[in-house]
Amino acid sequence: GYRTILGADEINALTLQGVCDKIVTLNDSRVMSPAVTLLEQELSGSILETSDAPAKHGRKRKADLRAAITYTAPEQQRYHTQMLDWTAESAASLIHGHGVKPSEIVILAPLLSDSLRYALVSRLEARDIATYSLRPSRPLHDEPAARALLTLAKLAHPQWAFSPVYAIRKADIAAALVSVMDGLDLTRASLLVDILFKSGRLHPFSKLQNETLRARITGDFGARYDRLLAWLEAYQAGKPLPIDLFFSKLAGEMLSQPGFRFHHGYDEARIVNSLIDSARNFRETTARFAPELDSGYEYLKMIDDGVLTNQYPPVEIDEQPNAVLVAPAYTFLLGNRPVDYQFWVSVDHPAWGRRPLQPLSNPYILSKQWPPGRVWTDADEQAVSQQILNRAITGLLRRCRKQIYFGYSQFNESGYEQIGELRLAVDDVLRRHANAETSGMAHG
Repeated sequence: GYRTILGADEINALTLQGVCDKIVTLNDSRVMSPAVTLLEQELSGSILETSDAPAKHGRKRKADLRAAITYTAPEQQRYHTQMLDWTAESAASLIHGHGVKPSEIVILAPLLSDSLRYALVSRLEARDIATYSLRPSRPLHDEPAARALLTLAKLAHPQWAFSPVYAIRKADIAAALVSVMDGLDLTRASLLVDILFKSGRLHPFSKLQNETLRARITGDFGARYDRLLAWLEAYQAGKPLPIDLFFSKLAGEMLSQPGFRFHHGYDEARIVNSLIDSARNFRETTARFAPELDSGYEYLKMIDDGVLTNQYPPVEIDEQPNAVLVAPAYTFLLGNRPVDYQFWVSVDHPAWGRRPLQPLSNPYILSKQWPPGRVWTDADEQAVSQQILNRAITGLLRRCRKQIYFGYSQFNESGYEQIGELRLAVDDVLRRHANAETSGMAHG
């Protein structure tokens, strides 16, 4: 376990082995190379400030630590964007220069914000590297691909007649077009919508007479827009489908075709599948308790109200497309999947060892191991942070076969300097390793 919640008592849980007929202890890793194993020992020793690290008391090394470590080039360590450039360049070198499969590379961060994800994915895609990401704490409605389908569903069902609170806005349509049409930028999408969205409905690009505007939007984007509009009009001419079947039909017949983003987007496909599951579950539930309701209309309205977040666990983590995974570190840990190469982005961020803020339900105080009446202090917080960081780093290293890429920069994405516990531990390992090499050369 990497997190302690609700007063879980792991110490008492271990007493169960006393009533077991057979106890099997597995000490040897079948994943880590000798170099990664050595890195695990040294990093753990630095984090916990113990003397277990081989270099601290002179045990002979059976592996070269350098084989397990690559770190940001000195000229790319100053700014956060330089570190991201180095990450993308290093991944491209592994894939295009050394023949490494993209599925054997993961890029991990303690926290994966929208801006960080976009910065990484855009850099990788610019180098012709396929990617996908997993963020289980993020509701589907916050995903651009899901919002695009919800907007297109409103356009395809004018009979729902949403009130002004839920009405379609031009900005929503422009964002939807950007999300579904490959290569379309927001400027062209906004211009297209401003011209062709009138009286609550879209009009064909082919009927636009202004040659200057046609040239600004371009014929290619206009043709794809007309294809999408023709599909929506053909759907409106038939019998309405349940909302989940509408999403499936739209994604399969139109948005997964060449020229649209779902044609090659692993992330978009995962999000659409989750959205379809969410809509299907909602429809089946309402059919049991209120069969007279239009489930599609109610589904979209409840999402707009924030009542239904359509948040589902990422079961797709077991499915491994041939693409680089970009994910929070704990999401990757819970997937229990080994890879050849791991990139740890922003190793100087303090969130690597930070526990969730739980002032009213501190799991350590709620545990049976906590002495009654004892006050939680800063020293306890520091000790727990070290344990959390050590568990996370040990878990990551035990899921790495060959090499760790440490990405760090002097300034973070907000422009401030920060040095977290992981950065200090990595620096300590590198310093001791350099001193050991210098000492060995002197004796030689």
